[in-house]
Amino acid sequence: MTYSSLPDAVAGFQDNAGRVDAFANGGPDDAYTTTDGRQVPSLSKFIGDNQANIDEAAASVPIVNGLAAAASASASAASSARDAALIQSGVYIDEPTGRAAVTDGQAFKVQGSGDVAAYEYRRVDASTSVLIAQYPSTAFIDENFNINPFLADYVPVVVDDQGNVAVHLEGGKLGAANGLSDDLMAGIVGRPYFDGLFSSNPFDADFFPVIADGSGNVVLWFDSGLLCARGLSSDLLPPTIVAAPPSTPGYSLYSWRAKLAAILGGNGIAKVVFTGDSWTEHLNETATALSQALYTAYGQSGNGWVSVHADEPGGISQLLNGATLVKSSGWTLYDMDPANSNSLDGHAVYATGTTDTITISGLKTQALKWYYKDDSGTFRYTVDGGSPVTVAGGGTGTLKSIAISGLADATHSIVFDLVGNAGTVTMYGGYATRTASGVEFSKAGNGGSTTTQWGPVSPMSASYISEINPDVIVIILGTNDSRQSVSNATFKQQLNVVLTAYRSAAPNAAIVLVAPPPNGDASSVPALLTSYRDAMNELAQSVANVELLNLYAFLPGYSVTQPMGLWGDALHLSAAGGRVVSGLLMNKFLKAI
Repeated sequence: MTYSSLPDAVAGFQDNAGRVDAFANGGPDDAYTTTDGRQVPSLSKFIGDNQANIDEAAASVPIVNGLAAAASASASAASSARDAALIQSGVYIDEPTGRAAVTDGQAFKVQGSGDVAAYEYRRVDASTSVLIAQYPSTAFIDENFNINPFLADYVPVVVDDQGNVAVHLEGGKLGAANGLSDDLMAGIVGRPYFDGLFSSNPFDADFFPVIADGSGNVVLWFDSGLLCARGLSSDLLPPTIVAAPPSTPGYSLYSWRAKLAAILGGNGIAKVVFTGDSWTEHLNETATALSQALYTAYGQSGNGWVSVHADEPGGISQLLNGATLVKSSGWTLYDMDPANSNSLDGHAVYATGTTDTITISGLKTQALKWYYKDDSGTFRYTVDGGSPVTVAGGGTGTLKSIAISGLADATHSIVFDLVGNAGTVTMYGGYATRTASGVEFSKAGNGGSTTTQWGPVSPMSASYISEINPDVIVIILGTNDSRQSVSNATFKQQLNVVLTAYRSAAPNAAIVLVAPPPNGDASSVPALLTSYRDAMNELAQSVANVELLNLYAFLPGYSVTQPMGLWGDALHLSAAGGRVVSGLLMNKFLKAI
């Protein structure tokens, strides 16, 4: 209500004050009249008139709260039921029950316990399944993962067990609660050094210097993501040797691959020397399978080395490609004799009579270089039944040779005899060659030999390596060392003597070391064979142009492979076993890229 004058406003105020007093202080039966004439109960009367409704509302509060709680519980139960339905779909009481309920290749879950809520398997077949996942329980997560949210620009790095942050990242910068120690500060190179280094030495993304000296020489760097250095000290090298791989990469076979490229282009000869113990001397133990695989792929050139011990009893070590060498009974064998076995394979023979012969038949060759000792005796040779040629010794005791050349590219018969001899004749062997494009394969093994025998004779055999100049030398040793309990240190040292001699004689040749697998011989020491494998691996990593074929990685124990037909006896491979090793050598090293 508005008033036209101050007196009217004062009068109106006094009138309304009385109505306010009547409303606030009136009794339970009082009422007052408003300015528009309505009867309004006092506050006391209003409460009295509505007490029943207030009491009824108060009484309803617990009921409403109960209904709300029940609704919440129902919602939770529904959610749990939903989750349980999702989890329990495909969840079984144990693995056999689940496996029986699904088909091959299908996944299923099994109830867990403790820290594991559930296991997930995939069925392989009716009797087998494989575990593919485990799901942790809520209790395990709550116990082991304490998630502490933190700001994106402040990340704790080191936290003690009281929750104190000792080291942190702030805005991408490393910080510490109490700063850096004086020693650490002293080791930090100032930014001006880096500014000067980077500004004066630009580099591309593939080459990143890590350590540089004050003169700007980089001694440690990243090259295309790989860490490189100027070299490692001898103290650091041993720890860098890794477990023996199935095979090394074959990077050192560059000369071999170049010769194969020439062969595939129509004109080239690639040379292999295959040497070691009986696995390389006997025909069936890899030599035949490997040579034939190479001939098939790239063609056949010369027959290579002609051993004077090819007629070992039983014919197991005869010459390749159907050629044969047969001696009469008057010859005596020098076998791995450092004073007398001056040959590629550690074999030499001598005789003092006049009737002894050496007959070579079926040898396809255009030339044969025959090696002998310049001793006190005299011998003769004939080619294909022709006139004999006499060779008289000079008694110098040195290595000499005769060259039988100009032969037709066909098979030939060559006979050595001692007619007219009055002294000692010592023969070392021959080297048969052809001009035909292809692979020349020299089988030059020595059955029963060990590294302790090859080491002392390696300077003599290395002279033949130098003359042949092979592209690849394959060495298989270790079986006989194990049977004779040669220590790992001695094995490695003597093998390294051989490698050093051959590397000097043929610097571009790749030398492939073949670590033999476990055999069935009771006298072999498996732990030594394993250590020899590791020694070969160490040499392959530390000596230039040396590779490794680890047969342990491809052939499991003798008890597994013998029933498969891979062994001829407890020590020697069968023809099938030889084909397995041949295939590995071809696949890993000898095939053209």
